[in-house]
Amino acid sequence: ENTGWINAEPGGGSFVAECLEIGTVGRGKTSDEALKELQQATEVYLQEHPGIVKPVLVKRFEVHY
Repeated sequence: ENTGWINAEPGGGSFVAECLEIGTVGRGKTSDEALKELQQATEVYLQEHPGIVKPVLVKRFEVHY
């Protein structure tokens, strides 16, 4: 299982999804499309680089302003 984030592109109209562990990226007109592209890109990467594990430590934090 991998962790990803999805972000709306500035100006709208498209989304970018990135896998935190591997760094693969997917883009789409919707967040679901970006996630699907990310899943496909990650599958291809892992097939080409078997055994690759890049552990990531994820911490949540708050910013008060």
